[in-house]
Amino acid sequence: MPAKHPRLIRRGAVYHFRVHIPLDLRDHYRGRKEITASLRTTDPKEALRLVRTRSEAQEQEFDRIRAGCKVTEFTNEQIAELVQRMMAEELHADEQSRMQGSYMNIVDEDTGNLQHLESELRRALARGDVSLVRAQTAEILHGVGVTLDSQSTAYRALAYQILKASVETVHALLARNRGDVVKTPSPPPAGPKPSASRVTLRHLLDNWRVEREPTARSRQEWELSVRRFEQLHGSLSVQEITKAHIVAVRGQMLQAGLSVPTARKNIGALSALLQMAADDELVPTNVARGVKPRGAKVKTEARLPYDANDLQRILAGPVHANGERPQGGAGEAAFWLPLLALWTGARLEELGQLRPEDVRHAEGGILYLEITDRGEGTSVKTASSRRRVPIHDELIRLGFLDYVCQCRTAGHDRLFPELRRSGHGRWTPAWSQWWGRYCRRVLKLTDNRKVFHSFRHSFKDACRACGITEEIHDALTGHSGGGGVGRGYGARQFPLGPLVEAMKRLRYVGIEGLHFWGR
Repeated sequence: MPAKHPRLIRRGAVYHFRVHIPLDLRDHYRGRKEITASLRTTDPKEALRLVRTRSEAQEQEFDRIRAGCKVTEFTNEQIAELVQRMMAEELHADEQSRMQGSYMNIVDEDTGNLQHLESELRRALARGDVSLVRAQTAEILHGVGVTLDSQSTAYRALAYQILKASVETVHALLARNRGDVVKTPSPPPAGPKPSASRVTLRHLLDNWRVEREPTARSRQEWELSVRRFEQLHGSLSVQEITKAHIVAVRGQMLQAGLSVPTARKNIGALSALLQMAADDELVPTNVARGVKPRGAKVKTEARLPYDANDLQRILAGPVHANGERPQGGAGEAAFWLPLLALWTGARLEELGQLRPEDVRHAEGGILYLEITDRGEGTSVKTASSRRRVPIHDELIRLGFLDYVCQCRTAGHDRLFPELRRSGHGRWTPAWSQWWGRYCRRVLKLTDNRKVFHSFRHSFKDACRACGITEEIHDALTGHSGGGGVGRGYGARQFPLGPLVEAMKRLRYVGIEGLHFWGR
Protein backbone atom coordinates (compact mmCIF):
# COMPACT_ATOMS: atom_id res chain seq x y z
CA MET A 1 0.00 0.00 0.00
CA PRO A 2 1.51 3.40 -0.94
CA ALA A 3 2.59 5.76 1.81
CA LYS A 4 0.10 8.59 2.40
CA HIS A 5 0.93 11.99 3.83
CA PRO A 6 -0.08 15.45 2.59
CA ARG A 7 3.60 16.43 2.31
CA LEU A 8 4.91 13.21 0.77
CA ILE A 9 5.43 12.84 -2.98
CA ARG A 10 7.31 10.34 -5.10
CA ARG A 11 9.56 11.18 -8.01
CA GLY A 12 10.52 8.01 -9.81
CA ALA A 13 11.27 5.49 -7.06
CA VAL A 14 12.50 8.02 -4.49
CA TYR A 15 10.23 9.78 -2.00
CA HIS A 16 10.43 13.54 -1.45
CA PHE A 17 9.16 16.02 1.11
CA ARG A 18 7.18 18.97 -0.24
CA VAL A 19 5.45 21.76 1.68
CA HIS A 20 3.67 24.90 0.54
CA ILE A 21 5.15 28.05 2.10
CA PRO A 22 2.38 30.05 3.82
CA LEU A 23 1.65 33.40 2.25
CA ASP A 24 2.75 35.35 5.32
CA LEU A 25 6.23 33.80 5.14
CA ARG A 26 7.01 34.07 1.43
CA ASP A 27 8.95 37.32 1.82
CA HIS A 28 11.29 35.51 4.20
CA TYR A 29 11.84 32.84 1.55
CA ARG A 30 12.39 35.45 -1.19
CA GLY A 31 9.10 34.75 -2.94
CA ARG A 32 9.39 30.97 -3.09
CA LYS A 33 6.08 29.11 -3.00
CA GLU A 34 7.20 25.70 -1.77
CA ILE A 35 10.03 23.77 -0.18
CA THR A 36 11.07 20.37 -1.52
CA ALA A 37 13.77 17.95 -0.39
CA SER A 38 14.66 14.35 -1.17
CA LEU A 39 14.08 11.89 1.66
CA ARG A 40 16.64 9.58 0.03
CA THR A 41 14.57 6.45 0.40
CA THR A 42 12.42 4.23 -1.78
CA ASP A 43 10.78 2.46 1.16
CA PRO A 44 7.23 3.77 1.74
CA LYS A 45 7.21 3.03 5.48
CA GLU A 46 10.52 4.75 6.03
CA ALA A 47 9.43 7.65 3.84
CA LEU A 48 6.34 8.09 6.00
CA ARG A 49 8.48 8.19 9.14
CA LEU A 50 10.97 10.63 7.61
CA VAL A 51 8.31 12.95 6.20
CA ARG A 52 6.62 13.20 9.59
CA THR A 53 9.92 14.11 11.21
CA ARG A 54 10.71 16.61 8.47
CA SER A 55 7.20 18.05 8.67
CA GLU A 56 7.58 18.60 12.40
CA ALA A 57 10.90 20.36 11.86
CA GLN A 58 9.35 22.49 9.12
CA GLU A 59 6.52 23.64 11.38
CA GLN A 60 9.10 24.54 14.02
CA GLU A 61 10.92 26.57 11.39
CA PHE A 62 7.76 28.41 10.43
CA ASP A 63 7.00 29.10 14.10
CA ARG A 64 10.51 30.44 14.72
CA ILE A 65 10.25 32.76 11.75
CA ARG A 66 6.87 34.06 12.83
CA ALA A 67 8.09 34.62 16.36
CA GLY A 68 11.05 36.56 15.01
CA CYS A 69 13.49 34.22 16.70
CA LYS A 70 17.14 34.32 15.66
CA VAL A 71 19.40 31.39 16.46
CA THR A 72 23.02 32.45 16.75
CA GLU A 73 24.55 29.21 18.04
CA PHE A 74 23.85 25.56 18.82
CA THR A 75 24.58 23.67 22.01
CA ASN A 76 26.93 20.70 21.78
CA GLU A 77 23.96 18.40 22.34
CA GLN A 78 22.04 19.97 19.47
CA ILE A 79 25.02 19.67 17.13
CA ALA A 80 25.47 16.01 18.08
CA GLU A 81 21.78 15.27 17.41
CA LEU A 82 21.84 16.99 13.99
CA VAL A 83 25.00 15.15 12.92
CA GLN A 84 23.79 11.77 14.19
CA ARG A 85 20.55 12.19 12.28
CA MET A 86 22.46 13.05 9.08
CA MET A 87 24.62 9.91 9.36
CA ALA A 88 21.67 7.67 10.20
CA GLU A 89 19.66 8.87 7.20
CA GLU A 90 22.63 8.50 4.83
CA LEU A 91 23.43 4.94 5.95
CA HIS A 92 19.78 3.95 5.97
CA ALA A 93 19.33 5.13 2.36
CA ASP A 94 22.46 3.19 1.38
CA GLU A 95 21.20 0.02 3.04
CA GLN A 96 17.84 0.32 1.28
CA SER A 97 19.60 0.53 -2.10
CA ARG A 98 21.69 -2.55 -1.35
CA MET A 99 18.63 -4.52 -0.21
CA GLN A 100 17.00 -3.83 -3.59
CA GLY A 101 20.10 -4.90 -5.51
CA SER A 102 20.95 -1.41 -6.77
CA TYR A 103 24.66 -1.87 -5.99
CA MET A 104 25.17 -5.23 -7.72
CA ASN A 105 26.88 -3.83 -10.83
CA ILE A 106 28.47 -0.65 -9.51
CA VAL A 107 30.36 -1.66 -6.36
CA ASP A 108 33.79 -1.36 -7.98
CA GLU A 109 33.06 2.02 -9.52
CA ASP A 110 31.45 3.22 -6.30
CA THR A 111 34.47 2.11 -4.28
CA GLY A 112 36.79 4.18 -6.44
CA ASN A 113 34.61 7.26 -6.03
CA LEU A 114 34.38 6.77 -2.27
CA GLN A 115 38.13 6.35 -1.94
CA HIS A 116 38.67 9.63 -3.78
CA LEU A 117 36.08 11.34 -1.57
CA GLU A 118 37.69 9.90 1.56
CA SER A 119 41.05 11.32 0.52
CA GLU A 120 39.53 14.76 -0.05
CA LEU A 121 37.66 14.71 3.26
CA ARG A 122 40.75 13.60 5.19
CA ARG A 123 42.84 16.44 3.76
CA ALA A 124 40.07 18.92 4.55
CA LEU A 125 39.76 17.58 8.09
CA ALA A 126 43.51 17.81 8.62
CA ARG A 127 43.43 21.48 7.54
CA GLY A 128 40.19 22.30 9.31
CA ASP A 129 38.71 23.32 5.93
CA VAL A 130 34.91 23.07 6.20
CA SER A 131 34.24 24.37 2.68
CA LEU A 132 33.96 20.77 1.43
CA VAL A 133 30.78 20.22 3.48
CA ARG A 134 29.20 23.59 2.76
CA ALA A 135 26.24 21.97 0.95
CA GLN A 136 25.53 19.47 3.76
CA THR A 137 25.74 22.26 6.34
CA ALA A 138 23.35 24.45 4.38
CA GLU A 139 20.87 21.56 4.04
CA ILE A 140 20.89 20.88 7.77
CA LEU A 141 20.48 24.58 8.62
CA HIS A 142 17.64 24.86 6.13
CA GLY A 143 15.97 21.80 7.63
CA VAL A 144 15.81 23.42 11.07
CA GLY A 145 15.06 26.91 9.81
CA VAL A 146 18.30 28.57 10.95
CA THR A 147 20.53 31.02 9.12
CA LEU A 148 24.13 31.39 10.31
CA ASP A 149 26.94 33.58 9.04
CA SER A 150 29.46 31.22 7.41
CA GLN A 151 32.24 33.15 9.16
CA SER A 152 30.71 32.80 12.61
CA THR A 153 32.03 30.51 15.34
CA ALA A 154 28.64 28.76 15.54
CA TYR A 155 28.73 27.91 11.84
CA ARG A 156 32.27 26.55 11.99
CA ALA A 157 31.46 24.45 15.06
CA LEU A 158 28.56 22.78 13.29
CA ALA A 159 30.37 22.41 9.94
CA TYR A 160 33.45 20.88 11.60
CA GLN A 161 31.34 18.17 13.24
CA ILE A 162 29.61 17.54 9.91
CA LEU A 163 33.06 17.16 8.28
CA LYS A 164 34.08 14.57 10.88
CA ALA A 165 30.78 12.73 10.47
CA SER A 166 31.24 12.71 6.67
CA VAL A 167 34.60 10.94 7.07
CA GLU A 168 32.96 8.34 9.32
CA THR A 169 30.12 7.85 6.87
CA VAL A 170 32.50 7.26 3.96
CA HIS A 171 34.44 4.74 6.09
CA ALA A 172 31.21 2.87 6.74
CA LEU A 173 30.24 2.84 3.05
CA LEU A 174 33.67 1.53 2.04
CA ALA A 175 33.43 -1.20 4.66
CA ARG A 176 30.05 -2.24 3.27
CA ASN A 177 31.56 -2.39 -0.21
CA ARG A 178 34.15 -4.82 1.16
CA GLY A 179 31.34 -6.98 2.52
CA ASP A 180 31.82 -5.97 6.17
CA VAL A 181 28.76 -5.80 8.40
CA VAL A 182 28.12 -2.16 9.32
CA LYS A 183 25.06 -1.54 11.43
CA THR A 184 22.74 1.26 10.39
CA PRO A 185 22.38 3.51 13.45
CA SER A 186 18.95 4.59 14.56
CA PRO A 187 18.35 8.33 14.34
CA PRO A 188 18.20 10.13 17.69
CA PRO A 189 14.67 10.31 19.07
CA ALA A 190 12.72 13.29 17.86
CA GLY A 191 12.01 15.97 20.37
CA PRO A 192 8.52 16.77 21.55
CA LYS A 193 5.93 17.33 18.85
CA PRO A 194 5.69 20.94 17.74
CA SER A 195 2.65 22.74 18.98
CA ALA A 196 -0.17 22.85 16.46
CA SER A 197 -1.20 26.20 17.86
CA ARG A 198 -0.18 27.92 14.63
CA VAL A 199 -1.53 25.30 12.22
CA THR A 200 -4.85 26.60 10.92
CA LEU A 201 -7.30 25.55 8.23
CA ARG A 202 -5.58 27.99 5.91
CA HIS A 203 -2.23 26.23 6.40
CA LEU A 204 -3.92 22.92 5.62
CA LEU A 205 -5.53 24.50 2.56
CA ASP A 206 -2.10 25.59 1.30
CA ASN A 207 -0.78 22.03 1.74
CA TRP A 208 -3.82 20.60 -0.05
CA ARG A 209 -3.22 22.87 -3.04
CA VAL A 210 0.37 21.67 -3.37
CA GLU A 211 -0.37 17.98 -2.79
CA ARG A 212 -3.52 17.58 -4.90
CA GLU A 213 -2.93 20.22 -7.60
CA PRO A 214 -6.70 20.81 -7.86
CA THR A 215 -8.56 22.57 -10.64
CA ALA A 216 -9.18 26.30 -10.44
CA ARG A 217 -12.81 25.64 -9.62
CA SER A 218 -11.98 23.30 -6.74
CA ARG A 219 -9.43 25.77 -5.36
CA GLN A 220 -12.04 28.52 -5.38
CA GLU A 221 -14.67 26.33 -3.71
CA TRP A 222 -12.35 25.15 -0.93
CA GLU A 223 -11.07 28.68 -0.38
CA LEU A 224 -14.68 29.81 0.06
CA SER A 225 -15.29 27.02 2.61
CA VAL A 226 -12.34 28.14 4.73
CA ARG A 227 -13.34 31.79 4.40
CA ARG A 228 -16.85 31.01 5.63
CA PHE A 229 -15.38 29.26 8.68
CA GLU A 230 -13.04 32.18 9.41
CA GLN A 231 -15.82 34.75 9.05
CA LEU A 232 -17.78 32.96 11.75
CA HIS A 233 -15.02 31.79 14.12
CA GLY A 234 -11.83 33.58 13.16
CA SER A 235 -8.47 31.92 12.47
CA LEU A 236 -8.55 29.10 15.01
CA SER A 237 -5.81 26.51 15.28
CA VAL A 238 -6.79 22.96 14.36
CA GLN A 239 -6.49 21.96 18.03
CA GLU A 240 -9.03 24.60 19.01
CA ILE A 241 -11.63 23.55 16.44
CA THR A 242 -14.48 21.47 17.88
CA LYS A 243 -17.46 19.74 16.41
CA ALA A 244 -19.62 22.63 17.66
CA HIS A 245 -17.69 25.02 15.40
CA ILE A 246 -18.45 22.87 12.33
CA VAL A 247 -22.11 22.50 13.31
CA ALA A 248 -22.34 26.29 13.67
CA VAL A 249 -20.95 26.75 10.14
CA ARG A 250 -23.53 24.29 8.84
CA GLY A 251 -26.33 26.17 10.56
CA GLN A 252 -25.12 29.55 9.38
CA MET A 253 -25.02 28.41 5.74
CA LEU A 254 -28.51 26.94 5.84
CA GLN A 255 -29.90 30.04 7.56
CA ALA A 256 -28.31 32.18 4.85
CA GLY A 257 -30.38 30.29 2.28
CA LEU A 258 -27.66 28.11 0.76
CA SER A 259 -28.91 24.85 -0.69
CA VAL A 260 -28.27 21.58 1.10
CA PRO A 261 -25.90 20.32 -1.66
CA THR A 262 -23.86 23.54 -1.44
CA ALA A 263 -23.66 23.33 2.35
CA ARG A 264 -22.74 19.66 2.09
CA LYS A 265 -19.91 20.51 -0.30
CA ASN A 266 -18.55 23.20 2.05
CA ILE A 267 -18.67 20.94 5.10
CA GLY A 268 -17.04 18.17 3.07
CA ALA A 269 -14.11 20.46 2.25
CA LEU A 270 -13.63 21.37 5.93
CA SER A 271 -13.83 17.71 6.89
CA ALA A 272 -11.21 16.76 4.31
CA LEU A 273 -8.82 19.43 5.61
CA LEU A 274 -9.28 18.34 9.20
CA GLN A 275 -8.71 14.74 8.14
CA MET A 276 -5.34 15.85 6.80
CA ALA A 277 -4.54 17.25 10.25
CA ALA A 278 -5.61 13.96 11.85
CA ASP A 279 -3.51 11.94 9.38
CA ASP A 280 -0.56 14.19 10.22
CA GLU A 281 -1.21 13.55 13.94
CA LEU A 282 -1.72 17.23 14.65
CA VAL A 283 -5.11 16.41 16.18
CA PRO A 284 -6.39 13.10 17.58
CA THR A 285 -9.58 12.93 15.50
CA ASN A 286 -11.44 14.66 12.70
CA VAL A 287 -14.14 16.59 14.57
CA ALA A 288 -16.02 17.34 11.33
CA ARG A 289 -16.63 13.69 10.56
CA GLY A 290 -20.34 12.90 10.58
CA VAL A 291 -21.48 16.54 10.38
CA LYS A 292 -23.77 16.65 7.36
CA PRO A 293 -26.46 19.13 6.34
CA ARG A 294 -29.83 17.46 6.69
CA GLY A 295 -32.06 17.89 3.67
CA ALA A 296 -35.11 16.26 2.24
CA LYS A 297 -35.05 12.47 2.36
CA VAL A 298 -36.63 12.20 -1.08
CA LYS A 299 -33.91 12.56 -3.72
CA THR A 300 -34.38 14.84 -6.69
CA GLU A 301 -35.39 12.85 -9.74
CA ALA A 302 -32.42 12.01 -11.93
CA ARG A 303 -31.72 13.57 -15.31
CA LEU A 304 -33.72 12.12 -18.17
CA PRO A 305 -32.51 11.37 -21.70
CA TYR A 306 -33.82 13.25 -24.70
CA ASP A 307 -36.34 10.95 -26.38
CA ALA A 308 -37.02 10.76 -30.13
CA ASN A 309 -39.57 13.60 -30.02
CA ASP A 310 -37.12 15.83 -28.15
CA LEU A 311 -34.36 15.10 -30.65
CA GLN A 312 -36.65 15.82 -33.58
CA ARG A 313 -37.58 19.16 -32.00
CA ILE A 314 -33.91 20.05 -31.40
CA LEU A 315 -32.84 19.16 -34.95
CA ALA A 316 -35.82 21.00 -36.44
CA GLY A 317 -35.01 24.13 -34.39
CA PRO A 318 -33.72 27.39 -35.90
CA VAL A 319 -30.04 26.56 -35.21
CA HIS A 320 -30.01 23.26 -37.10
CA ALA A 321 -32.87 23.74 -39.57
CA ASN A 322 -32.37 27.40 -40.52
CA GLY A 323 -28.69 28.01 -39.82
CA GLU A 324 -29.34 30.67 -37.15
CA ARG A 325 -26.57 31.51 -34.69
CA PRO A 326 -28.20 33.14 -31.63
CA GLN A 327 -26.22 35.45 -29.38
CA GLY A 328 -24.83 33.35 -26.57
CA GLY A 329 -24.47 30.23 -28.70
CA ALA A 330 -20.80 30.95 -29.46
CA GLY A 331 -21.09 30.72 -33.22
CA GLU A 332 -20.64 27.21 -34.62
CA ALA A 333 -20.63 25.75 -31.10
CA ALA A 334 -24.43 26.13 -31.12
CA PHE A 335 -24.61 23.78 -34.12
CA TRP A 336 -21.87 21.24 -33.40
CA LEU A 337 -21.88 20.74 -29.63
CA PRO A 338 -25.37 19.11 -29.55
CA LEU A 339 -24.51 16.90 -32.55
CA LEU A 340 -21.17 15.84 -31.09
CA ALA A 341 -22.84 15.02 -27.79
CA LEU A 342 -25.52 13.01 -29.56
CA TRP A 343 -23.06 10.92 -31.57
CA THR A 344 -20.19 10.58 -29.05
CA GLY A 345 -21.86 10.61 -25.62
CA ALA A 346 -19.14 13.00 -24.43
CA ARG A 347 -19.59 15.52 -21.63
CA LEU A 348 -20.17 19.17 -22.56
CA GLU A 349 -16.84 20.42 -21.18
CA GLU A 350 -14.96 17.60 -22.92
CA LEU A 351 -16.38 18.82 -26.23
CA GLY A 352 -16.03 22.53 -25.53
CA GLN A 353 -12.29 22.21 -24.86
CA LEU A 354 -11.52 20.30 -28.09
CA ARG A 355 -8.67 21.51 -30.29
CA PRO A 356 -8.20 20.79 -34.01
CA GLU A 357 -5.34 18.42 -33.20
CA ASP A 358 -7.72 16.35 -31.06
CA VAL A 359 -9.34 15.14 -34.29
CA ARG A 360 -6.90 12.40 -35.19
CA HIS A 361 -6.23 9.58 -37.67
CA ALA A 362 -5.22 6.03 -36.81
CA GLU A 363 -4.03 3.20 -39.03
CA GLY A 364 -6.66 1.98 -41.47
CA GLY A 365 -8.10 5.46 -41.95
CA ILE A 366 -9.88 5.47 -38.58
CA LEU A 367 -10.93 8.96 -37.50
CA TYR A 368 -11.42 9.63 -33.82
CA LEU A 369 -11.63 12.32 -31.16
CA GLU A 370 -8.96 12.21 -28.49
CA ILE A 371 -10.31 13.41 -25.17
CA THR A 372 -7.34 14.32 -23.04
CA ASP A 373 -5.97 16.68 -20.40
CA ARG A 374 -2.51 17.03 -21.92
CA GLY A 375 -3.00 20.40 -23.62
CA GLU A 376 -3.26 23.83 -22.05
CA GLY A 377 -6.80 24.59 -20.91
CA THR A 378 -7.89 20.95 -21.03
CA SER A 379 -9.03 18.69 -18.22
CA VAL A 380 -10.86 15.43 -17.62
CA LYS A 381 -13.22 14.42 -14.87
CA THR A 382 -11.58 11.08 -14.05
CA ALA A 383 -8.65 8.99 -15.27
CA SER A 384 -11.03 6.82 -17.32
CA SER A 385 -12.24 9.96 -19.11
CA ARG A 386 -9.02 10.01 -21.15
CA ARG A 387 -10.12 8.10 -24.21
CA ARG A 388 -10.50 7.85 -27.97
CA VAL A 389 -13.97 8.10 -29.52
CA PRO A 390 -14.39 7.13 -33.19
CA ILE A 391 -16.16 9.76 -35.27
CA HIS A 392 -19.57 8.51 -36.36
CA ASP A 393 -20.38 8.48 -40.09
CA GLU A 394 -23.33 10.80 -39.46
CA LEU A 395 -20.99 13.53 -38.20
CA ILE A 396 -18.86 13.11 -41.31
CA ARG A 397 -21.97 13.31 -43.53
CA LEU A 398 -22.94 16.57 -41.84
CA GLY A 399 -19.56 18.12 -42.60
CA PHE A 400 -17.74 17.91 -39.28
CA LEU A 401 -14.40 17.15 -40.93
CA ASP A 402 -14.83 20.13 -43.27
CA TYR A 403 -15.46 22.31 -40.22
CA VAL A 404 -12.30 21.00 -38.54
CA CYS A 405 -10.33 21.76 -41.70
CA GLN A 406 -11.66 25.32 -41.72
CA CYS A 407 -10.54 25.78 -38.10
CA ARG A 408 -7.05 24.56 -38.95
CA THR A 409 -6.82 26.78 -42.02
CA ALA A 410 -7.92 29.80 -39.97
CA GLY A 411 -5.21 29.01 -37.39
CA HIS A 412 -7.64 28.52 -34.50
CA ASP A 413 -6.22 26.68 -31.50
CA ARG A 414 -9.77 25.66 -30.45
CA LEU A 415 -12.54 23.98 -32.42
CA PHE A 416 -14.95 26.50 -30.92
CA PRO A 417 -12.94 29.72 -30.64
CA GLU A 418 -15.91 31.85 -29.57
CA LEU A 419 -16.23 29.99 -26.27
CA ARG A 420 -14.63 31.96 -23.41
CA ARG A 421 -13.19 30.45 -20.24
CA SER A 422 -14.95 31.15 -16.97
CA GLY A 423 -13.32 32.25 -13.72
CA HIS A 424 -13.08 28.55 -12.84
CA GLY A 425 -11.05 27.88 -15.97
CA ARG A 426 -13.84 26.02 -17.78
CA TRP A 427 -15.01 26.64 -21.34
CA THR A 428 -18.73 25.88 -21.30
CA PRO A 429 -20.57 27.25 -18.21
CA ALA A 430 -21.95 30.29 -20.06
CA TRP A 431 -22.78 28.21 -23.11
CA SER A 432 -24.64 25.69 -20.91
CA GLN A 433 -26.82 28.51 -19.58
CA TRP A 434 -27.55 29.64 -23.12
CA TRP A 435 -28.56 26.09 -24.09
CA GLY A 436 -31.02 25.97 -21.21
CA ARG A 437 -32.63 29.22 -22.30
CA TYR A 438 -32.73 28.11 -25.95
CA CYS A 439 -34.42 24.83 -25.06
CA ARG A 440 -37.03 26.42 -22.80
CA ARG A 441 -37.87 29.55 -24.75
CA VAL A 442 -37.35 28.52 -28.37
CA LEU A 443 -37.66 24.72 -28.54
CA LYS A 444 -40.28 24.60 -25.74
CA LEU A 445 -38.51 21.73 -23.96
CA THR A 446 -39.59 22.71 -20.46
CA ASP A 447 -38.87 19.55 -18.45
CA ASN A 448 -36.17 20.63 -15.98
CA ARG A 449 -34.89 17.05 -15.84
CA LYS A 450 -33.77 17.35 -19.46
CA VAL A 451 -30.57 19.35 -19.89
CA PHE A 452 -27.53 19.15 -22.16
CA HIS A 453 -26.29 16.16 -20.16
CA SER A 454 -29.40 14.37 -21.41
CA PHE A 455 -27.57 13.78 -24.70
CA ARG A 456 -25.18 11.55 -22.75
CA HIS A 457 -28.10 9.58 -21.35
CA SER A 458 -29.62 9.31 -24.83
CA PHE A 459 -26.32 7.96 -26.17
CA LYS A 460 -26.16 5.28 -23.47
CA ASP A 461 -29.76 4.26 -24.14
CA ALA A 462 -29.10 4.06 -27.89
CA CYS A 463 -26.03 1.88 -27.27
CA ARG A 464 -28.09 -0.54 -25.21
CA ALA A 465 -30.86 -0.59 -27.81
CA CYS A 466 -28.31 -1.42 -30.52
CA GLY A 467 -26.88 -4.32 -28.53
CA ILE A 468 -23.57 -2.62 -27.75
CA THR A 469 -22.08 -4.19 -24.65
CA GLU A 470 -21.65 -2.25 -21.44
CA GLU A 471 -17.86 -2.56 -21.58
CA ILE A 472 -17.81 -0.95 -25.03
CA HIS A 473 -20.16 1.93 -24.32
CA ASP A 474 -18.40 2.57 -21.00
CA ALA A 475 -15.16 2.89 -22.98
CA LEU A 476 -16.85 5.29 -25.42
CA THR A 477 -18.27 7.52 -22.68
CA GLY A 478 -15.31 7.34 -20.29
CA HIS A 479 -17.09 5.52 -17.49
CA SER A 480 -14.81 3.33 -15.38
CA GLY A 481 -17.43 0.57 -15.30
CA GLY A 482 -17.37 -2.60 -13.29
CA GLY A 483 -16.23 -5.96 -14.57
CA GLY A 484 -13.74 -6.86 -11.87
CA VAL A 485 -10.00 -6.65 -11.65
CA GLY A 486 -9.47 -7.99 -15.16
CA ARG A 487 -10.35 -4.67 -16.76
CA GLY A 488 -7.27 -3.14 -15.20
CA TYR A 489 -4.96 -5.41 -17.23
CA GLY A 490 -3.66 -4.90 -20.75
CA ALA A 491 -3.17 -1.73 -22.79
CA ARG A 492 -3.71 1.67 -21.21
CA GLN A 493 -6.15 2.61 -24.00
CA PHE A 494 -9.14 0.62 -25.12
CA PRO A 495 -8.49 -0.77 -28.65
CA LEU A 496 -10.11 1.26 -31.40
CA GLY A 497 -11.35 -1.72 -33.43
CA PRO A 498 -14.29 -2.70 -31.17
CA LEU A 499 -15.18 0.97 -30.70
CA VAL A 500 -15.32 1.55 -34.44
CA GLU A 501 -17.56 -1.50 -34.90
CA ALA A 502 -19.84 -0.21 -32.14
CA MET A 503 -20.13 3.18 -33.82
CA LYS A 504 -21.13 1.52 -37.08
CA ARG A 505 -24.06 -0.11 -35.25
CA LEU A 506 -25.13 3.00 -33.36
CA ARG A 507 -28.36 4.63 -34.55
CA TYR A 508 -31.30 6.52 -33.06
CA VAL A 509 -34.81 5.25 -33.67
CA GLY A 510 -37.09 8.04 -34.84
CA ILE A 511 -34.55 10.37 -36.44
CA GLU A 512 -32.98 8.09 -39.09
CA GLY A 513 -34.55 9.85 -42.05
CA LEU A 514 -34.46 13.36 -40.62
CA HIS A 515 -32.54 15.73 -42.89
CA PHE A 516 -31.81 19.20 -41.69
CA TRP A 517 -29.69 22.15 -42.59
CA GLY A 518 -26.02 21.20 -42.86
CA ARG A 519 -22.94 23.29 -43.37
